[in-house]
Amino acid sequence: MARHFQLLPPTRIAFEVGSHSRWVSELLTNWGHEVILANPRNLRLISDSIRKSDRVDAKTLARLARIDPKLLSPIQHCRAEAYSHMTLLKGRDLLVRTRTRLTNAVRGVMKAVGLRLPSAGIWH
Repeated sequence: MARHFQLLPPTRIAFEVGSHSRWVSELLTNWGHEVILANPRNLRLISDSIRKSDRVDAKTLARLARIDPKLLSPIQHCRAEAYSHMTLLKGRDLLVRTRTRLTNAVRGVMKAVGLRLPSAGIWH
């Protein structure tokens, strides 16, 4: 990426928000490019298209970015500090939900054979 994008003059670059968009947009911005993060939920022109391919989607994004970037319903990622807090909260939520599902599954299996597990006292 660096070899290609660092050599380009400042360019407007549009792509959809996704799992890699945070760090990719930071790199591109640091290299002097204008980055537009398109909100995929609001891009029915792309999501509802019958001609789906990365190439066709990229051309559509480029055309919309050239005509009027607001058509892409651009978003901005939250600050790095807020993102780290959000990641911790999401991780904790996942752990709690997983523990609950596992506990319920084990209780269900035990109940099916006529046994009952005591309450998990470590959480109370």
